[in-house]
Amino acid sequence: MEKYSNGFKIEAAPKRVGESRIYINTVEDIKALERLIVYCYDKMCLKEGIDKVSGLKIVT
Repeated sequence: MEKYSNGFKIEAAPKRVGESRIYINTVEDIKALERLIVYCYDKMCLKEGIDKVSGLKIVT
């Protein structure tokens, strides 16, 4: 997952809130995390057996 994080700090999260968490400073940081968000979305779709939406893109 780190290869998609664009240099942001990622750490394990308590199981009750998910698998990991990432720290951001501004809303603009979300755009820098687009690759990570898409990667996690794809991973979740595979895990849940969900057809993923084609062309997912973050618009800011």
